[in-house]
Amino acid sequence: MFGCEKNPVSLTMRDSTGRLVAIALNKLLEKSKAHDQTGTPPAQEKSRLLVSLLDDLERGIDLFATYNTKTIFELWMLSVDKTFGQLGIATALASLSLDLAKANNAGAVKCLAVSQYSAKAAAKNGLETIRTIDYATYEFNGDKTLANLTDLLAEHPVARLMARRI
Repeated sequence: MFGCEKNPVSLTMRDSTGRLVAIALNKLLEKSKAHDQTGTPPAQEKSRLLVSLLDDLERGIDLFATYNTKTIFELWMLSVDKTFGQLGIATALASLSLDLAKANNAGAVKCLAVSQYSAKAAAKNGLETIRTIDYATYEFNGDKTLANLTDLLAEHPVARLMARRI
């Protein structure tokens, strides 16, 4: 059984029938707890690959120092049902998320955009790219595991660390 995290800064969007069409899972990160995320590494190889990629994206960058803040708002996961794509929903959810960031006194907002869709929504809300990792050349355990995903790479070639001051 999995637990459900109660999170007052995440958003959902539903259509007129009540069907869930989009989510923005967000987090408030406190400087005092930011480097205190010790946990069991994921058991699945694909999960370890993703965790490694995200860790490498942020490695050596201290956004708390860069933006001189004790609280960072993270646009953690943004997802829109593909039947509702191209309607600006992701951009609207990112904008509403920034309103939540301001209301919670965050000094900055960050996004680890692993798709071009998330990156585009973040950029439209003023987040700037700080670092990119090219999926085709990314090495995990000595292999360029993602280089073979040519269809995916054509549309989503890089992961981005994006951020801005609030």
